[in-house]
Amino acid sequence: MEDPGRIIADLSAFYDAFAFHPETEEAPDHLAVEAGFLGYLRMKEAYARARGNEEEARITATAAARFSDEHLTILAWPVAERLEATNVRYLSLAATALAHRSGPRRNTGLTVKAPLRVCDDCSLECGLE
Repeated sequence: MEDPGRIIADLSAFYDAFAFHPETEEAPDHLAVEAGFLGYLRMKEAYARARGNEEEARITATAAARFSDEHLTILAWPVAERLEATNVRYLSLAATALAHRSGPRRNTGLTVKAPLRVCDDCSLECGLE
């Protein structure tokens, strides 16, 4: 495990370098924020290519690959595994798709603990009783 302060600093550096400032109450290291940033980078890459600016596209593609490898993949696989154990199918499918798209599973030292618990008074209609 890495120093949480270093992780947040690295994420902030990525976000600042590409002017990514999401309006959210989530922490910078939240999986949804990281996934949003990767989508943002891919959009910037596509826009650069559409304008014919291959240098900007290359820089953005390189940053996206590094970000995915150093941050998103590390979170996505353990979250997908934990959600799979909950039997909340739509979340499990979404998390698994994100994990596969983020890159190959890596041995990060993170282990899947107990499945995420869905409370009895869950307001989501997930089919659990």
